[in-house]
Amino acid sequence: HSLRPQYIERLQSAWASGACEVIGSSYSQAISPLLPVAANRWNLAFGQEVFDNLFRRIPKITYLNEQVYSESLPILYQEFGVETIVFDWMSAIIDNDWPVEYRYQVIRHAPSDMQFLWSDSIAFQKLQRTVWGEIEVAEWLQFIRAHQQVAHERLGDRGNFCLYASDAEIFDYYPGRLTTSGAPQGHFARLQHLLNSIIKDGGNLLTPGAILAGQTRTIPTVAGVATAGYPVRTKKQDKYNITRWAVTGREATKMNTQCYQLYETIQQIDTEQQNPAVTGGLKKELVSLWGSDFRTHTTDEKYEAFRNRMGKALADGNLLVSGPGCSKIKSRGINAPAGTGENHWTLLSDSELTDPVAISRQGRRITLSGNGVQLTLLKNKGLAVESLVFSASGKKPLIGTIPHGYFADISLGSDLYSGHLLLVTKEGRQYTDLSCPVDSLETCQTQGGLGLRNRSPMVLPGLSIVKTFWIRNQQLVLVYDLYADNLTPASLRLAIWTLLPWSFDRNTLFYQCCQGGDKPEKYNLSLKNIQQDIPVSPMVTARHCIGNTSGTLRLGDANTWIEIQNVASELYCVPLLHYEESPSWKQVNSFFKRVYYSICERDDVASVFWKGHLRISFVLTACQMKKTDKTSGQSQPMDRF
Repeated sequence: HSLRPQYIERLQSAWASGACEVIGSSYSQAISPLLPVAANRWNLAFGQEVFDNLFRRIPKITYLNEQVYSESLPILYQEFGVETIVFDWMSAIIDNDWPVEYRYQVIRHAPSDMQFLWSDSIAFQKLQRTVWGEIEVAEWLQFIRAHQQVAHERLGDRGNFCLYASDAEIFDYYPGRLTTSGAPQGHFARLQHLLNSIIKDGGNLLTPGAILAGQTRTIPTVAGVATAGYPVRTKKQDKYNITRWAVTGREATKMNTQCYQLYETIQQIDTEQQNPAVTGGLKKELVSLWGSDFRTHTTDEKYEAFRNRMGKALADGNLLVSGPGCSKIKSRGINAPAGTGENHWTLLSDSELTDPVAISRQGRRITLSGNGVQLTLLKNKGLAVESLVFSASGKKPLIGTIPHGYFADISLGSDLYSGHLLLVTKEGRQYTDLSCPVDSLETCQTQGGLGLRNRSPMVLPGLSIVKTFWIRNQQLVLVYDLYADNLTPASLRLAIWTLLPWSFDRNTLFYQCCQGGDKPEKYNLSLKNIQQDIPVSPMVTARHCIGNTSGTLRLGDANTWIEIQNVASELYCVPLLHYEESPSWKQVNSFFKRVYYSICERDDVASVFWKGHLRISFVLTACQMKKTDKTSGQSQPMDRF
């Protein structure tokens, strides 16, 4: 407003007269399904504060940040008085068998009662290409007329079609380039010509509010938008999936790790000082630093701005934590049992097992037992997990290795391990720690648990790995210490867990986690085929991922499940799910279900460079449903099937 007050005044006047409509948004274009729910609330509150200051009015219609959606968002936006969300039809329709006419009308979201107005990524890409001169005006009008005809056939005069819902700055502005493309008279002049062409062709241009006000019949209702294979929806094609803001780009993993560190510091200050106003400035800076623009096409200027601002914010948070009324900053990551310093680790000898009941060997297998857990590792396969049993869920192993030849399908004919690491280099070469035999092991026994690790690092090109396993109090803890030496990975996935199909009921398989909201979202897997781990192209190494904003992912069936926890402030990562149903030679109702945790993927924007030490930890627990749990009144997750 201080830069161009006349612009705001004209916009206020146009909005008041109905000549245009201002659509709402949050303060920062952060990717909500990757943020914890408290940060999303801060972002929405700061955004409404800006609208109120500028216009003395808060929009009831909101455009989702970067057109990224999860099932938790409509409920969250409702808290802030939002009545209608603008979201991309081309993304919403994936895996949803909706009638064609839904594309041209307002839809109601049953769980939240939120209204949806559809944008259209194909339509906005067509308009962009026409403005840039790549498509002729007549061709674009033919595209619009085709949709007008379908909408009229299905809905009469009640249909609507969104012409454009994307960036404005791409017109007449190309940062980093010397010239613009097409439209010698200017992009906005050409855009005005296109809109006039619609009117001359008999079309009627309406604001979103006018469309909503003109609804005269009952609005169709859908049970939800997201599905098991696409729990987080993004605009445009699969190469623009949510991993681009999570773990790709120039330094997205490190940026998101530091954002979670600052978030935890703010939460600690708020909890201990009981005065949220103290951290108001830090919260606003955090949601700004979580903005998508820092993570895509990251120029030197944007990169330096993020580094400087984040460094100052973390320092300011540390000062507040060290001030009166606060304790010191809490440690990041998973705490190891007490008494596990370097001097407590001893070499494991073949001939001298300190406790043959707790640790036993048989050929290439080494088994750790105790504290309600039995873990069998394969020494000749980089300490891959062959079998993981929790006493809390009975005697069957839940996670481990599916042996070579188990499935009838030859594409699943190899050994399918767990607990391993997969590295793809920038050049496209693939390496795994399964190729690293472990000759020397160390153990540590304390009252808090039993630990085992490889004494010498496993070495891959540009990466050395130490894996530490702890069994304690009905839990398995796996810690990766990664030592990168000028590593430029295209993809780096670890903590790869394969569910053993003979231990679960395929008909009731599910996964659940939080994706930007309060409650976890639950997805049924029966009859699904999900391949989030499969590359879109040589330049885009993952097809999708799961938000997992609370750091707790649950996998299992109606009676038994595994819970996997990680701490994003230690090192940020996202789960990738692979699920397909395939018969085995002895089990017709079989399946292959695996989750990968990724700390790096590649897209077509930038490459990652790592040098130094990284640590990431995972905690696995198991639970078996009790009869009393099935009838309890505890809060239930959001079900999406």
